[in-house]
Amino acid sequence: MDSYLETIKHQGPGRLGKFHIDEHVVPTPNFFHFTRLPGRHDLYLADLDSKTKKRPVVYDSSFFDLEKQDSNTEPFRLLPDFPSGFDVPRGIAEEALRETLLVAEKYPGHGAVVTPTRYPSLVLEALKHLGRYPLLAVSGGEKLASNPRLLVEVISLIRGAASPNTALYYPYAPVAMFPILAYMGVDLFDSAHAFLASIRGEYITESGNRNLRKMRELPCSCGACRGAEPRDFLGDGKALLKHNLSVAKAMVIQIREALREDRLREYVEEKASNDPKAMAALRILSLEKWRFLEEYAPVSSPTIQRYVSQESYNRPEVKRWHQRLRERYSPPDNVKLTIILPCSARKPYSKSRSHRMFRRYIRRGAGDKLSLVHEVVLTSPLGLVPRELEGVFPAGSYDIPVTGHWSEEEKTVCIDLLKDYLRKSGTHALAHVDGVYRDICMEAGAELGQEDILSKSALEHLSRRVAEILEDYEPGTPYFEARGICDYQFGPRAWSWLFPQGTTRKGRAFYHQGEQVAAINPATGLLALTLKGGELLLGYGRYLVEASIRPPSGNLFCVGVKDAGEEIRPGDEVVVVYNDEVVGVGRAALSGREMTEAEHGLAVNLRHRR
Repeated sequence: MDSYLETIKHQGPGRLGKFHIDEHVVPTPNFFHFTRLPGRHDLYLADLDSKTKKRPVVYDSSFFDLEKQDSNTEPFRLLPDFPSGFDVPRGIAEEALRETLLVAEKYPGHGAVVTPTRYPSLVLEALKHLGRYPLLAVSGGEKLASNPRLLVEVISLIRGAASPNTALYYPYAPVAMFPILAYMGVDLFDSAHAFLASIRGEYITESGNRNLRKMRELPCSCGACRGAEPRDFLGDGKALLKHNLSVAKAMVIQIREALREDRLREYVEEKASNDPKAMAALRILSLEKWRFLEEYAPVSSPTIQRYVSQESYNRPEVKRWHQRLRERYSPPDNVKLTIILPCSARKPYSKSRSHRMFRRYIRRGAGDKLSLVHEVVLTSPLGLVPRELEGVFPAGSYDIPVTGHWSEEEKTVCIDLLKDYLRKSGTHALAHVDGVYRDICMEAGAELGQEDILSKSALEHLSRRVAEILEDYEPGTPYFEARGICDYQFGPRAWSWLFPQGTTRKGRAFYHQGEQVAAINPATGLLALTLKGGELLLGYGRYLVEASIRPPSGNLFCVGVKDAGEEIRPGDEVVVVYNDEVVGVGRAALSGREMTEAEHGLAVNLRHRR
């Protein structure tokens, strides 16, 4: 029996996958449907002695069941545990864990249970023994979901310590919590909450449960609700259950679709706004566990990122942008003047009407000294976008509601990033901005131009000041713009390895000694390597995947990965090495830690190999 979960793609710890179990391949996220309940589904959970025509995929075993049957025969089981409760003394919790582990060790290859307590160290202890089991169920259900802080702590611990090939199952999860749990890395839910809500007379909606007795109309058009009224459900428990199950199933399908379209985080923010517990969990997760989220967050996406709520400002890709600007990016060496500009609705900014106008007047003032000028753009929530990074994800593909009002947090991030940039550049800073941007630039110590930035007077003032500031300088050498992209993508001064002296550019491609080393991918704004580029970058020592075999095809799978850099994120450009030789370059499907620990699934999609 070889059961495992194969990750197809990530958005944060949330993942679209395939759960291979016996001869079944089940898409995830998904939920277990109990065989005793009505409805059709593709993933059933049943007791071992259930007699049903619906073939269960997983059997829920009791201790008595284990004594009756051989541990290594079919079917796949979810092993029993010794529950201890949340608030018991530590000694009792430790004893329950020991007994649970004794049972699990006798029956490897099946599903096991992790029991959360108020002692997180015991969860980690359990995962030392159970972390590579194909299925882990988190006990606690509704009670754990009612404590957002403990929920975030427990799920992030389990997801971070368990094998990437382990499916995480959360029994009794409230349907309204499905999205935030999926975002944290839960792969499987069940229909228990829908069943219990039906018994309690609760009508489930995507924004929470409602008391059926207080409803006048049914806001749903599913088969159970069509043509019905709330009073019809009061005497028909099966109809209410049918509706509740329909909502649960629809929620799981929407989560899978959101993952396919790279908008899970957006979907989570939308749904969490209707549920205080889900919103609390999202805020704790984003503020206190953002590094956990960032490890699994792809470095690019073809989908426009919509930062529509305050929670959007704490997304992992935004935090990553801030971090990389501070730790990796360096302003051009030969620049004497930095011009600060406001963002535009159109991306990249340089294609907008306003920025084309700004740049025309800047060129007019700079003349043959344009290489001494560097432009940066202020924007929320990214803070600062150097001109050469404007096409890089997420700067090249985001949208925000424009109101002219900024929170103090937004302004603080902008000010800090601008100060950091000006400290590193040491240039004169001229701000051609209006509105709240002026306050930010003034705080950072920049010279302010005229406020009506689209007026002819302000534009001529901009051109005149550029000429005056550059008057005493001689023309410089053109700035190699791909340097900033390379450092942002691979690390500080990575450009000196990938682009040795004499590197030239033709369109989006870069050449060294007549051989192409890289090209800018227009979809992501990032660099795509050639084999020659991989050889040049090899000495830098980062974004390397060490293979245990020479890749026989256009894909390198996890089973063939010996080691990988911990800095690698899904979507990163990586160099595949075998016996100290570069044998391929391509895009990572998983984080470096995942592809090292996983035994199944795609690790790197190779663009070139030898």
